[in-house]
Amino acid sequence: MLAASISQIEYKDKWVRAIILPLMLSLQLYLDYSEDFWDWKLAYCIGADILTAILVWELIRTVVLLLDRYYPWQNGFLKRLLLQLLITVPVCLVLIIGITWTTYTFIVTPHDPNLWLYFYKIDLPVIVILLCMLNFIYVSLYFYRFHEQQSITLPSILTDLTEQKHVRKPKTETNRLMIKSGKKELILDMSEVAGAFVTDGICWVVTTEGKKLVVDCSLDYLEEALKTGNFFRANRQLILSRMLVKSIHSDTYGKIKVVLKEGSGVSGEIFVSRTKAAEFRKWIKVDIAFQG
Repeated sequence: MLAASISQIEYKDKWVRAIILPLMLSLQLYLDYSEDFWDWKLAYCIGADILTAILVWELIRTVVLLLDRYYPWQNGFLKRLLLQLLITVPVCLVLIIGITWTTYTFIVTPHDPNLWLYFYKIDLPVIVILLCMLNFIYVSLYFYRFHEQQSITLPSILTDLTEQKHVRKPKTETNRLMIKSGKKELILDMSEVAGAFVTDGICWVVTTEGKKLVVDCSLDYLEEALKTGNFFRANRQLILSRMLVKSIHSDTYGKIKVVLKEGSGVSGEIFVSRTKAAEFRKWIKVDIAFQG
């Protein structure tokens, strides 16, 4: 997602065109036109130059957008830059020379050799430089927008992922729990669930009958569904209900030792940390006599 959003940069280049295009046209008018009088031929030539500049800009922009889609900068900076220049510069030169030839042939005096000499010696080098400048403008715009979009998109993606982590819960219907076990979806009444635990990376649900069911989810995933007040997350490996607890004992450093009932599917002893001890005592209430 991030890679896709980064490669599809939106160029906000209206203000760039509004500034650069008039400057380019002014330079061209300064180099090409020194006449002090106006006639229809001069007006045509200036209009043709303006149209050519607009077409060239749009052509370069179109090529840049297509390359962003089919050959993005992530494929290699130098390769992409070279490919972009090899496409835009020759194609734009063909367009410019074609329009210039049409103008010189049908509008301006066709037998003046100085026109073409001036075009190739003065205009053409300037045009090539301007075409390269236009390309580098879009390169700069890309990486400016890349940095700007990354600084906005990445926190947004991380926020979305965090929200999805909290929102994504197992399916629950009133007092029922729906969990996936292999290719089956199990539907258990909450009263049938005694607890859940993880061992060797496998998550198990324990029923009140002592059955252990392998489920395709994490303990964190189950914890969200079992927040009914009847279950307690004792540690990273175990969620238990009161029916699993046989007795509890105070231990060193403020910890609590919990003895689990035999035959419940999760027998043995576990320890509740000092940070969770007060919460555990509140949860267990007076169901079991606290032994000091």
